[in-house]
Amino acid sequence: MNASVKKHWVNRLGRISAVFLATGAFSGFFPLAPGTVGSIVGVYIVWLMGGMPVALFALVTIVLFFVGGLAANTTIHVLKKNDAPPIVIDEIVGVMVTLMGMPVSLYWLVCGLLIFRVFDVVKLPPAHYFDRQLRNGWGTMLDDVVAGIFGNIVLRLIAAAKF
Repeated sequence: MNASVKKHWVNRLGRISAVFLATGAFSGFFPLAPGTVGSIVGVYIVWLMGGMPVALFALVTIVLFFVGGLAANTTIHVLKKNDAPPIVIDEIVGVMVTLMGMPVSLYWLVCGLLIFRVFDVVKLPPAHYFDRQLRNGWGTMLDDVVAGIFGNIVLRLIAAAKF
């Protein structure tokens, strides 16, 4: 295999891997509500990570944010559309931020999912700014991280009120 053919296949594999990650193992191609489907994938990941120390959970989330931002950038170029609906890595990371440090139970997972989706759709400042001004993978990721932070605050308020 000559060098140019090898480079072609390495680049192609890299693009396929980026699309796989950015679309949440292709779950973002679900025809109805791909953002919600991606959020559910994120809840499933949180459930799988149940019992993990918060510091390790945070580290995994941070790494997924940076790798996801790169994958989202690549996927934007592959799909030729900024923040295309199939890109759901932002929802996955956002719901992870929402549920960070919360108990892993059906109650908290469902509450976190619903609260995150509300903040993701509403896009309170500065999420709206990131969504509109950063037209790349980082803007795609950051608006959902902001929604996740708001969601985490609300979950903590609910927990403090003992609902």
